Amino acid sequence: MKVKKLLTAALCLVAVVLYGVRVYNVNHSPMLASMPNKIVYKAGTRVEMPAGYYNTGYADLSGYNIQVVGTRLVKAEDILSELGLTKDYYDQIETNKNCQYVYIVTAVFDYDGKGDPTENAIDLSSFKLVGPDYYYNFDTVLNKQDGFNPKLKNNFMFSIGSGKPFEAELPFSIDTESEWAVSPEYLAKTNPKLLISQYPDEVYIELDKPQKSKPA
Repeated sequence: MKVKKLLTAALCLVAVVLYGVRVYNVNHSPMLASMPNKIVYKAGTRVEMPAGYYNTGYADLSGYNIQVVGTRLVKAEDILSELGLTKDYYDQIETNKNCQYVYIVTAVFDYDGKGDPTENAIDLSSFKLVGPDYYYNFDTVLNKQDGFNPKLKNNFMFSIGSGKPFEAELPFSIDTESEWAVSPEYLAKTNPKLLISQYPDEVYIELDKPQKSKPA
């Protein structure tokens, strides 16, 4: 009986040691070390664009800042009307016809760094609208339409050489029709965040509830 108890105790000790080794290996694994550092800023915060990896690779955007100043959720047909486009034209260009709404984030960018701001450019296509169970990419097709972000002249990359703040609208077309659709009500209720950088810092900005009324 004593031998059996000693054997049981030894087996338990081995199990504890093995568990400890596993916990140590998990906590010190290269995969864990390579996980991004998640940072979330409150709505309206002026946030510095970090040096790191974006859609197009590594970029040092130190000195650039972004501040979200507004959000709105509008029907795609209203955006077309604002741009002077017809539904027929919209159907001809390469768009997802399930996207009947557009979530627009208005942001102000500025540069207060010491280097040359034109050495790196902000790539708006790197930004994502992220919710608890969905995400949407920046809509480059809508951004290319004449009248949308007219100062960008159909581009989605820019640098600020003048030192003056620059305001841009970031459009995210929302799938409201497919089996994976997100309803406008759910989108507003879940308060998505704006993802501005991916690695090593995964930086988000919280967004206020979007305005649904069409601006005058």
